[in-house]
Amino acid sequence: VSAVYGERGDFDFVKHTGRLYDSSSGHADWRIHAKKAELFENRRIEYHGADFTSCSAVPPDYHFHSSSVSVIPKKRLLAWNTFFYLGPVPILYMPFLFKSLSPDRLVRWRTQPGLDGRNGLYAKNTLFTTHSDSVYSKLFADYYLKQGFGYGGELTRRKGEDSRAVLYGYRIKEE
Repeated sequence: VSAVYGERGDFDFVKHTGRLYDSSSGHADWRIHAKKAELFENRRIEYHGADFTSCSAVPPDYHFHSSSVSVIPKKRLLAWNTFFYLGPVPILYMPFLFKSLSPDRLVRWRTQPGLDGRNGLYAKNTLFTTHSDSVYSKLFADYYLKQGFGYGGELTRRKGEDSRAVLYGYRIKEE
């Protein structure tokens, strides 16, 4: 679930603390590259001068740059002094950014920014809610520069291969 490595550094094996320079890591869906990473006894990792993304494209379509990022694996990611980049262009500044890394969250929010020929710039937003082991829902609130706003929802029940159902609706002004 998590891995951290660096080009050079030092580590205290007794205390489980250390520093890594020119570090790279992965925490859940997030990849972080930083000038320096500090590992603490309580499993917290502090990154300094960090670029991070959850985009799977290489190179990533979007990334964040922060002066400092604190991660507790399987719990949370907290970044300070953060810029959001779409490609190489800075789009948004945030004094802080919080992202849960817990695999057992009741409610999750995902924003997927992007750019394509049909829609132009866009931001797809999805709110996931887990209702039980077999039922979950999604609410969609999207914005496309060329198409405008789109919204909708999905309710899914999945209990084994032979017991599946989906109710889905989405509305957008088609051009």
